[in-house]
Amino acid sequence: MKPRHLLPPLFLVALLLFFLNPHSPPECAQHRDASPRPACEPPPLSVRRPRAAVHSAADETNDSPNSHPMPRELRNPAGTPPHPPPPPAARELPPSPPWGAVGAQCRAFSIEADVDLLHGDMSPAPVSTAHSLEECCGLCERTAGCKGLTLTPSGDCWLKDSISTPAKQRGLVSATRRGLRRTASPPAEHPPAAAVRPAAAQLDGPAAAAPASVARSGEAAAGGACGGRRCMPSPALVVMTHARADMLRRSLEQLQGMALRDRFTVYVSDDGGNQKVREVAAATGFVREVLTYPPRPPGSLFASSGLGKIAAHFHAALDAVLVERNHSHVVMVEDDLLLSPDFLRLFWQSAWLLEQDPSLWCVSAWNDQSFPHTATDARQLLRTDYFPGLGWMIRAATWHELRQRWPRAPTTGWDHWMRLSATSRGRECVVPRINRSRHANAHGTNVRDNRPFERFSFERHGVDDFGDLAYLLRDRYETGVEQSIRRAQRRVWPEAWGGGTALEAAKPWMGQVKSTELLVYTREQYRELARPLGIWAEAPRATHNGTISLQTAGGGVLLLADRRHCPYLELEEKLTPAPGDRPIAAVEGVSCDDTCAHAGGKCDPRTLEWGNNCETMQAHFPCEAGCGHQVGSELPAYASSTSLDTYQQCLVSDISISQCGAKYSKTRRLCFCSFSGT
Repeated sequence: MKPRHLLPPLFLVALLLFFLNPHSPPECAQHRDASPRPACEPPPLSVRRPRAAVHSAADETNDSPNSHPMPRELRNPAGTPPHPPPPPAARELPPSPPWGAVGAQCRAFSIEADVDLLHGDMSPAPVSTAHSLEECCGLCERTAGCKGLTLTPSGDCWLKDSISTPAKQRGLVSATRRGLRRTASPPAEHPPAAAVRPAAAQLDGPAAAAPASVARSGEAAAGGACGGRRCMPSPALVVMTHARADMLRRSLEQLQGMALRDRFTVYVSDDGGNQKVREVAAATGFVREVLTYPPRPPGSLFASSGLGKIAAHFHAALDAVLVERNHSHVVMVEDDLLLSPDFLRLFWQSAWLLEQDPSLWCVSAWNDQSFPHTATDARQLLRTDYFPGLGWMIRAATWHELRQRWPRAPTTGWDHWMRLSATSRGRECVVPRINRSRHANAHGTNVRDNRPFERFSFERHGVDDFGDLAYLLRDRYETGVEQSIRRAQRRVWPEAWGGGTALEAAKPWMGQVKSTELLVYTREQYRELARPLGIWAEAPRATHNGTISLQTAGGGVLLLADRRHCPYLELEEKLTPAPGDRPIAAVEGVSCDDTCAHAGGKCDPRTLEWGNNCETMQAHFPCEAGCGHQVGSELPAYASSTSLDTYQQCLVSDISISQCGAKYSKTRRLCFCSFSGT
């Protein structure tokens, strides 16, 4: 039976709602023309660049600790247009959407807030910078084959020729043509054929020029799995300071006009609570927030030391940005660093490597072995297993891993802890051949005199593009290193340069090297080799699998290979443990001379280095507090005394050389004893 008297009640309800809401005339819901707008429609809000703001952590008390680091008016954007009615699970469009008013250009699109369309990019770089979603929709309408788009908070308009299942990404907004069906699975993405380097990258040649198919902007790296925007959807940059307003001002002035700066949310982290620091940050107009922290309760002697406070500051800043504010990546910069013009481009163009290659965990602007006489190619990047610091970037996922194991007392510095094999777990960092950062201040905890750093290279002009960086992927890079070492001409030192041992005595000879040449060494010999070469002399740095690469003014490459750690040397060049050598854990306060003798063997100083790593130490001691770095001739050793800040740490050293007769009453040594011929 048909229902009777149904239409009159519905009519009365509609009429009643109309009179109860006189500010919503019918023409507002039906209006499609962007101009002129009826009085009910708010003007568009341009979001080409996020609003600059400087405020304290206290200003964020009403926000979730995991809120996205955007200005308040850009947070929690919701997004279906007022036509048609949204499905129950979708959020309604606010009266003033952060991407601007939606008008005629977007009426053919379905809009979704906090959504990224990961696949189907029509170009390796955004087609344009749009002032609003309306403008981005117009670009798609005028582009043949465009089926959708994604707009970033910085205004990048990415056009799509296919639409797959979307991914949640706060701060982004996407639009797809109405009526389109999404593909069941995302289309496979492959680098353009012209963008793939056919040969392995080699340490004795510059990086190949970028192919024509690679965008000059560096938004997408050829051979990469993603472009810059998708690899770094919400990158942050943190300038670390401690009540040094003048140093901070210079640091921020360098960033002011730097290319790609608007792609990064900039913070200042001040653990000194200095008002002048806040004023300097506010004056820039682009610092999002000054991060400050509550006073730390009194702790150990180390916790109150300079190194202890620095370690705590870095931990707090990384937590604030990558955990509390949920950024995808962070670039950490100390306030006393000089920065090259292409400093940010380095991170932007190399970010995809961290996504695609699990053997990489950071990018740094600093190369410990980059001097004017050892670095000539401004575009070339390298891999190193020695954490560099001095302007570096990691992913949020990496920090979530590290923060669980952050050391209680990194007594030689948090950066030395980052260099431990137990921390890096075989992963490496990308560094430039020529430095993009350098210390500029003579006062600091780790650097008391800047004059030594003035010897290092520094790129003052920068490059427009670092080219195709696929040569840095592990397999290709390893092949290149191996080929370089295999064909290198072997040299005996110091005879190669006439036997001089003075500082930079070998520099004239290095300038004449025109091909690939190889010098082998052990860690015990390294300082004798480094001094005449004029490179970092304290310990081997910028190493990759025991290999250091130095470019020469003559157009050649000088390779330094550690006989214990370089796997590509010929068998007769390698140094390996003797069959009778074995590790023995010593009693507290007993030397390796006495320990080996008690076991019926003897201590050979050359064998002690085999135990100088976290993995071997952890096989012989409990290492309850993890692995740590220290300095002392009795290392490696286990800190067995409760009076030590390093109590229950397994201590190794990349600086000190172990001696058989050394001992310390509060540690237990790991001795490698020789039993051959005894």
